[in-house]
Amino acid sequence: GSGGGQAARTPRPTPRPTPRPQQQLQQQTFDFQQTTANGFCGRSLDEAKNTCRQPCQKSEDCCSMFEGCFPTESSCAGVDYSGSGHFYCGLNWCDAADTCGRACPGGTDAECPGNQGCFADIPCSSSKSSSNSNS
Repeated sequence: GSGGGQAARTPRPTPRPTPRPQQQLQQQTFDFQQTTANGFCGRSLDEAKNTCRQPCQKSEDCCSMFEGCFPTESSCAGVDYSGSGHFYCGLNWCDAADTCGRACPGGTDAECPGNQGCFADIPCSSSKSSSNSNS
């Protein structure tokens, strides 16, 4: 016959894993006037200068572990991802920047699905800015 060796069950479901601390992620937004002078992330200096995608102060700021923070000097001087056209939903800043998913022009987490938050200074451009003309 079959042995009845069932593993002991937990009396009730365990709590969900703790979400990443929102406050710490909020501090990961970037002040462009301050960070542009320091550099941008890339796999090389040329890539950082050509993409001007993620501003950084040190390599640890970069989303990808394969990227470093390079001094782009004047190459990225005109880049500005500030303003409501660059607010996007994501699990964290890097997720929002990688997916360029749902825009959250109001800047609130309530505009985002599920456990996503709204993050500022995302290097995506909202094509649907405030000119929604659905009649």
